[in-house]
Amino acid sequence: MPNQKVRVIICSDVGNEADDQFAIVQALLTKRIVVKGMVAGFFNEANSVEKAFKKMVAISKLTNMDFPIKKGASSPGWKLTKGAQLLIEESLKRSTFPLYIVCLGGLTDLATAIAENPKIVQMIHVIWVGGGRYPSGSHEANVARDIEAANFVMKSGCDIWQIPSNAYKEMRVSTSFLKLELSNSGEVSKFLYNEILEFEKNHYQDKPWINDESWVLGDSAAIGVLLDEQKGNYSMVDTPFFGDDFKYRFEKGSKKIRVYHHIDRDLILMDLISKLKLFEHR
Repeated sequence: MPNQKVRVIICSDVGNEADDQFAIVQALLTKRIVVKGMVAGFFNEANSVEKAFKKMVAISKLTNMDFPIKKGASSPGWKLTKGAQLLIEESLKRSTFPLYIVCLGGLTDLATAIAENPKIVQMIHVIWVGGGRYPSGSHEANVARDIEAANFVMKSGCDIWQIPSNAYKEMRVSTSFLKLELSNSGEVSKFLYNEILEFEKNHYQDKPWINDESWVLGDSAAIGVLLDEQKGNYSMVDTPFFGDDFKYRFEKGSKKIRVYHHIDRDLILMDLISKLKLFEHR
């Protein structure tokens, strides 16, 4: 990927946890990334799309950014939403900058957009944080959100960069480090740190995986591969599909997709912290 600007639309279930927020802020503070819009996705809470939408609006205001923010599907299915329409409209625009659809949750809205206008598959690159551990596969939240949509996107012929759980979980960060770097800094930094504290406070009883000593900023991996492709960290594999058990089924002879096996956590984390400081002390 040459050192040129890239257009990006972020599809996210932001608010489901606290990592999407970090990824969105990093994208907005990266000069080579031109965010053309965001699509609020659903997760396992009542009014989740509305919650995600409000969180996106709040982040855009904090960072002084202006772009379309649209609501996506509120459940699995093929309803044409304003979010899916945004994906189609931006895909069809003429531009010298390539378009990346960065998916930080389920793939419902992207699948709907492709079903509505199949020719967009030739015009987009998809970066998806989702899918279980390679090579076997396993249950994973983002594919479980809408497994039919995930299989549809995989079969579509898109250029796909997949960051499965074994790769994105390498984005584990000490919460003490985050407190030291963020809690006494500017407004955006404090917002991000407080998002973790708030999530822990609200979910420590129903989310047994919460560890107040560390946090996985998994979604930041999707922005990290736009900063640098990290060529030694991925391989090209036959298109995988998901069985009912979430295990991978590989179709030999199919179009190959890029699958990341490792992520350069230090690069991504240093970039995020540096950009926050530069933004807040400009």
